[in-house]
Amino acid sequence: MQHIKKGNTARPSKYEPSLKRKVMTELLSGTITKAELKRKYNLCSPTVDRWLVWYEKDQQQILSLQPMGESENRLNDQGDVPTLEELKALREELDQARKKVVCLETLIDITEQDLGIDIRKNAGTRSSTE
Repeated sequence: MQHIKKGNTARPSKYEPSLKRKVMTELLSGTITKAELKRKYNLCSPTVDRWLVWYEKDQQQILSLQPMGESENRLNDQGDVPTLEELKALREELDQARKKVVCLETLIDITEQDLGIDIRKNAGTRSSTE
């Protein structure tokens, strides 16, 4: 007898997006190994791998919705390769921006959960002026 696959049931995740972001930020910051992370949060490898894919897509969506800041023009006047000091300043700015994104995403998650509404704009949604 052949087993028929019904496809993705799209069941809701049992983990909040804020927790996923926190865990992935922790992993990607390099402060914890994947093995330590799995033990700490009682996760399996496939879950961590799925979360990594989800986190990358989530961050891409966030970045696509925000205009570029001043940092895109931070190369020295001649357009040469940045100095070590400039790179350190850019890395610090990037680290601060990532922390801010995690905080804002967590705030949105909590607000969405408390109010029961979707705040984030869906990628396929058109504005009313189109």
